[in-house]
Amino acid sequence: MNVLPRVLIGLSMLAIAATLISAQDLKVPPGKWWQDPRVIQHVNLTPDQQDKIESIFRKNRRDLVDQRAQLDKCRIDLDDLLSKSSVDETAALGVFERLQAARLQVERTTFIMRMQIKNLLSAEQQKRLEEAADRLRQQQKPNRPPL
Repeated sequence: MNVLPRVLIGLSMLAIAATLISAQDLKVPPGKWWQDPRVIQHVNLTPDQQDKIESIFRKNRRDLVDQRAQLDKCRIDLDDLLSKSSVDETAALGVFERLQAARLQVERTTFIMRMQIKNLLSAEQQKRLEEAADRLRQQQKPNRPPL
């Protein structure tokens, strides 16, 4: 039996886990948190900071849409290759490498945006933003009462 599909799936799972871990390390609430009145109040965001964060988001939004679309296309291509009874290892590895490159591009753009946003905030605001992120994540977990 060909081991390549299982290896590729395993590597993909590791990459996804690494993505989730790195995203959690940045401690930013999900979505357009700078427009959420609860976060605005808790972090004490100024209107100027909100405008600058929105500007960073708008500047990168189209790139992120394109990058995520490329990532989805690579996933589809890899699924198509791996669904066959016999896998062309060279083709599968090529698509897998494209998939990893596409994932890295999405992560890079997201990371740059988050750094730019973080640099707009004071140390106290960064701390409060992390608190808000933790609280919102806890509220999104199933079977957990909100704080």
